[in-house]
Amino acid sequence: MIKHKPNISSLLLTSIILISGCNGKSNSQTSDIQSEQPQTEPHIEQEENSQPQETEQPHHGSMPSTDNTNSAQLIASGNWSDNRIWKDKILPDDGDTILVPSGITLTVDGMVTKKIKRLNVEGTLNFSTDTNTQLLVDTLVTLSKGVLEIGTQAQPIGENVSAKIVFLDNGNINRQEDPMQLYRGAILMGPTQIWGAEKTAWTSFQTHPKQGDTTLTLSSEPIGWKAGDRLVVAATDINDPASDEVVIIESTQGKEIVITHALTKDHTALRQDLEVHVANLSRNIEFSSESAELMKRGHVMFMHNLDVNVNNARFYKLGRTDKTIPLDDYTWAGMGEFPPVKLEGDNIRGRYSVHFHRGGTGSTTTPAIVKGSVVEDNPGWAYVNHSSNVDFINNVSYKVIGGAFQTEAGDEEGSFVGNIALHTINPNDPLNCDCPSMDVEARGDRQDFSFQGDGFWLHNGIPRVEDNVVAGASGHAYIYWTEGLIETIGDQTSMRKIAANRFPNSHLLNSDNQIDVWYYPITSFKNNIGYTVTKGLETFYLHAHNFFTVEQQWVTSEYVEQLGSTFEDLTLWNVKVHGIGFNFTERVTLKNARIVGSGIENSIGIDADQYQNMTYYNFENVSIEGFDLGMDVPTEGNVNIIGGQFENKVDFRIENPQKTPRNLLFKDIEFVEGLNDYFSQRTHFDMAPDFTLGADTGGKLRNTALKTSLFFLLPDRITLDYAEHVDKGLFFNQQIPSFIPMTTENAAVTKTLSEPFEIPVEFVNKTNEQLKNSHNLYLGIAYIPDDAVVVDGIQGGKVGSKAPPAVSVPPFWD
Repeated sequence: MIKHKPNISSLLLTSIILISGCNGKSNSQTSDIQSEQPQTEPHIEQEENSQPQETEQPHHGSMPSTDNTNSAQLIASGNWSDNRIWKDKILPDDGDTILVPSGITLTVDGMVTKKIKRLNVEGTLNFSTDTNTQLLVDTLVTLSKGVLEIGTQAQPIGENVSAKIVFLDNGNINRQEDPMQLYRGAILMGPTQIWGAEKTAWTSFQTHPKQGDTTLTLSSEPIGWKAGDRLVVAATDINDPASDEVVIIESTQGKEIVITHALTKDHTALRQDLEVHVANLSRNIEFSSESAELMKRGHVMFMHNLDVNVNNARFYKLGRTDKTIPLDDYTWAGMGEFPPVKLEGDNIRGRYSVHFHRGGTGSTTTPAIVKGSVVEDNPGWAYVNHSSNVDFINNVSYKVIGGAFQTEAGDEEGSFVGNIALHTINPNDPLNCDCPSMDVEARGDRQDFSFQGDGFWLHNGIPRVEDNVVAGASGHAYIYWTEGLIETIGDQTSMRKIAANRFPNSHLLNSDNQIDVWYYPITSFKNNIGYTVTKGLETFYLHAHNFFTVEQQWVTSEYVEQLGSTFEDLTLWNVKVHGIGFNFTERVTLKNARIVGSGIENSIGIDADQYQNMTYYNFENVSIEGFDLGMDVPTEGNVNIIGGQFENKVDFRIENPQKTPRNLLFKDIEFVEGLNDYFSQRTHFDMAPDFTLGADTGGKLRNTALKTSLFFLLPDRITLDYAEHVDKGLFFNQQIPSFIPMTTENAAVTKTLSEPFEIPVEFVNKTNEQLKNSHNLYLGIAYIPDDAVVVDGIQGGKVGSKAPPAVSVPPFWD
């Protein structure tokens, strides 16, 4: 006879469970329950940056208590259908709460039709691998030693059978019983093994599909695709990121896939050598919600748990966090200066499809694995790494609103390799609208990010991001927002940071403390693809050493000098606003990138003239074609544009420096013709200095921040070294003695955000010659040389002997 702990299920559900988006004090705990706290698990040993979970506010809460009456009791291991393992031989009934005690294994051996209220696992819950199985449950919880096993690597769920867990429709979440909305789903704190039948997750087409096609030819023969499988063909209509199509396989023969109904749209790329993709949405293991209604759905969370291996599973109609509207659980008034204010709303964060919650980071952790799986139909985020170490490999995201693949806080480790995000669309917040939501930080006071329909949102550069595809996104394909999430730990509110000893070359850091996320370089970003998106790749606050100064006493000049990140082998096409946007970003190399536009007015290949983009940029073998503007060139630091082909209405727009001197080099570039017929007239270089402090954009997509005072006196050398231009200088037409850089009208703006901001009167209405004679300072600190000539394709400038290096800064720099 097995001895049971008294009323253990009730004790379990009243024990403290720490959960993102929850707030509250710990309920009473017994020593038995305290022993289940996940931070004691050796495989989740915490680094310095992983704070003790018990002290977290507001990111913790408590499992609400529940009635444990009318509950079936297990007395032995065995199959669910075997009445001998149940007390008094009474099998579970509708509404029961079940405990699987330590040492007991319960096997789901068929289609369980009874609707279970709670299933709590201290022992093992597994599923038969050779017969169809189903479990209908409101909430499934595994404790830190409780095992969930749905197939194993050695014996996966058979390809001709299925295993399903359905989260029940028991009405809207009862906020009195469950004030933090943690119920309705799976909270998995123990070892988890999920192994479905092997299946190629996604691939590309050998021939671009067209309207009317009933046979699809793939680039390679897929594994495990069969009749009845649902496929999604990627969107390729630039004006409709939802132009994907779901089709059903009728039959397969090698690389040839016959579908039951003809395609209704073309799915063709801008060039024949660009790939179009298709993903398989069918898996034989499935977690789903009985109801599609948002507040009745389930969610899956791996809590403080990295002992997880998920393979070839489908997560369907899960998630209650709604990214079409702002989160309304908390607000951080003062953006982190004060503790959060509880809002008591229903749209709580942290209820997603596949969510790893604070599993631990650092060298002592072994990554969890999610591979070959599918998330379909989610109102918030699909795959989430929150302060954990997770490898997401060859997964599919489809029909997600907020974001497909996420890191949440900024200290995460792991990887995103070989994944595909299709149809990531927020209908309320497209990036190309003329509305406040175009600001990705519009919900910053709620710490509510990645809501615009983003394929990959990264809060830091640690995880490897390689071989991924994004197609059909109303937001970004890839965005690095390298700023720590504001969180409240105990009584202290601050941004999440990274332990100094985790940084590359940490010996150069003058600290044993936590360092801000933006100082961590990108580990690896390579061979990624994005198309039919509003924006391709965007960065914010990456290495923004000259913008943030709070920790410069810890970040030495030696560390900063070696700091840099590389983005390589990137392909972007069908981009509506811009292919790449750099904001508050320094020390970046972009190489082997191809960015193909479709002639949209005001579209930009690379938008890099943000006024805080300083220090250095290297563009190596970057080709841009089909944009209204190929590249808005960085305005500060050392900028090298080496190699690459360009065919755009305007290939390069060059503005004068704004904050620091500039050395700008164009070397071995090639201007090509005939790739497209979007533009009747072309300009290679548009020399476009802007002398207004307000930087009025005139409706164009350009930086609108106030310029630094005396910006027009910055040293500037532009060098051309390609084709017939060998080591030549490029100059603005305004670099002549008689030009007046700053007029009374240009200097009219008198305030920045908080302080007076104006050009000193001795510099207003003075010509370059007068400024040189009085102060030895003038526009670019170089005149157009006598040998300069007008060159076809250059607007607003001339080519001549190159200027001296730009190394000095005006002594009265403001």
